[in-house]
Amino acid sequence: MQMEMPKECILCNSPIKSEYRENHTFRCSCEKCGDYSFALTFWLSHRGGFDRQHELSGVSRLRNEYGYEELLLEETYYEEFLKTGDPFIKIPTLVSEKINSFLEYMRFKSKSFGKYIGINHLNDYPLFFEDSHECVGYYLNHLIAEGYLMHRNDEGNVKNVILTVKAWDYLSEKNINSKQCFVAMSFDNAPELIQLFDEGIFTAVKRAGYVPFRVDKKDYDSTTTIDNRIISEINRSRFMVADFTYNKQNVYYEAGYARGLGIYLIYSCNKNFIDEVHFDIRNFPHITWEASKLSEFQDQLYFAIAANMNR
Repeated sequence: MQMEMPKECILCNSPIKSEYRENHTFRCSCEKCGDYSFALTFWLSHRGGFDRQHELSGVSRLRNEYGYEELLLEETYYEEFLKTGDPFIKIPTLVSEKINSFLEYMRFKSKSFGKYIGINHLNDYPLFFEDSHECVGYYLNHLIAEGYLMHRNDEGNVKNVILTVKAWDYLSEKNINSKQCFVAMSFDNAPELIQLFDEGIFTAVKRAGYVPFRVDKKDYDSTTTIDNRIISEINRSRFMVADFTYNKQNVYYEAGYARGLGIYLIYSCNKNFIDEVHFDIRNFPHITWEASKLSEFQDQLYFAIAANMNR
């Protein structure tokens, strides 16, 4: 018996391309929601519709845009989503929160000041966590009128907009209220690096009242995916702790991106590797550490955070 293939997106009801996979799931591509998968059992149980579809549409789209793992919609995930939301994407509910979410998306897509981004009136309403394209014009016109976006021209259904200086300043000020610290360090599973994070960085950051965030290489499949996650999380961080032990390129990349955004950096390095740090970074003061003296490092890092983040 031939498997019936879904012809409409179960999140937004738009036409889709789908394929059935051996693990009893469908993978589909939707112009509005992006690429995602859903279990056959979930589809059969919810063909009449289900709660918070438009929010899941936004989650799926932003997971695609930010390079997170694709959404797999099945019963266990859906039940947890109704209770606590998505593990990757924060769900905005107020109009002001939806506007902030969209501005964060614009900053991510822009990468730097001066780039126009095309917003499609018909396909991009999931970026605002709405259920209809009719709202897109309202949001864009509001942001243009308030001075956060500048409009160049329309190309069919696409409005080309750019973040203004006012928007970049606003997004930078928003970081002041963030409680996240991005931790940039080597991905190597060397025992001393695991100890450094657990007993030094993690403890000092938490002690200062912030939440440490570290992207682990094992969680992602490609360099592109890691870069997207990194950019997104640095954007929402208050400050960064960058450890240059082993001279890893990813740390230089992350620290350079953060400096470009004006995010405060605290530099660290193992005492035995400090001379190997590139000369342009070595000029900045580093908190050095030794595996046998991590309590001292923890104290120094804590006081550096407390002195500079509470000004």
